[in-house]
Amino acid sequence: MAIGTQSPEGYGGALYVNFGSTATITGSSFVGNITGYRTYTTGGAPSTKGGAILAGGDISVRDSSFIGNRSHNGGAIYAFNGAKLINNIFSGNSVTKAPGSAGGGYGGAMVLTGPSTVINNTITANRASENTGGVIAPVAPGESVQIVRGGGSPSCRV
Repeated sequence: MAIGTQSPEGYGGALYVNFGSTATITGSSFVGNITGYRTYTTGGAPSTKGGAILAGGDISVRDSSFIGNRSHNGGAIYAFNGAKLINNIFSGNSVTKAPGSAGGGYGGAMVLTGPSTVINNTITANRASENTGGVIAPVAPGESVQIVRGGGSPSCRV
């Protein structure tokens, strides 16, 4: 359980999964974590990622909850290499645009930038200042994110 932690570097409020690494998370709670809003000495701020988790490597999350986490991008999770998310709850997570930055404010619940599977998750009441409060999935041509509701039938492909 990670409650109210903050990443001073602005990456993964509770957990950072390094590129080339693998993480499996089961039955965990991530509540009220934030990525620190760093500022440049010349003004402005870089966009932070992953209010609870920033994953550069492979990540699988099952039977966990993400409540009230905050960042500039990916309020709960930002996954560079995609993710496998099964039976989780994402609620009340939020993102805001970085001060003085041209980017940020995307994916209130999550940003998935690689092939991903999202199965039987509850995604509700997440907010974004610039774009989608739920899921942002800007994958490369030929890749996909499959979102499946309970019962196993695909509800959409992004």
